[in-house]
Amino acid sequence: MNELVERLTKGPHPIVAERSASSRELREQIDRGFVLLKFPNTRGGTELGSQLDMKQTRLDGADFESGTGSVRLVGNLTLNYDKVQLVADIDLASLKGTGHLVLVEEARSSQQARTDSAAANGAASHGAASTNAEDQKTEKDVAAVAARAEGNAPKVAKAPRAKAEVRQKKGSKTSATKVSQAN
Repeated sequence: MNELVERLTKGPHPIVAERSASSRELREQIDRGFVLLKFPNTRGGTELGSQLDMKQTRLDGADFESGTGSVRLVGNLTLNYDKVQLVADIDLASLKGTGHLVLVEEARSSQQARTDSAAANGAASHGAASTNAEDQKTEKDVAAVAARAEGNAPKVAKAPRAKAEVRQKKGSKTSATKVSQAN
């Protein structure tokens, strides 16, 4: 993981919406689904553009017209080759707040662990060995590889090669030659 990404994933950091002159302009960015926010306390400041995840973004309690209240903005981006999620709480009066990054792999790992745990509990309660379609696909793939290794794989018929027409240009005349290929 990159040093900057690692630093921004640890604890809350000051963040500003300095590209927005007002809460109304911030609202316009939100409506477009893409916001620009800056971590000013990095070397030279780090401005990040983030595609908002509107399911996780919270706008309730915010009055953009009067510039009161606060918003929680959650968006996805890639920073220095690391997929991250930006989480920022912004006060509309000052357009400042706190924010941090979350590694997407970590978020997926914990979500996958919960999903796997729920699937295992569901499988155990229903007496099923595996309910996950990907697990079943992987099992089939492993079986197919083993069959090929033992020489028991089903034969696949070769498709005949198509006839091709090749055009050759001679001077100003164009002539067509048909080429037929056999298996």
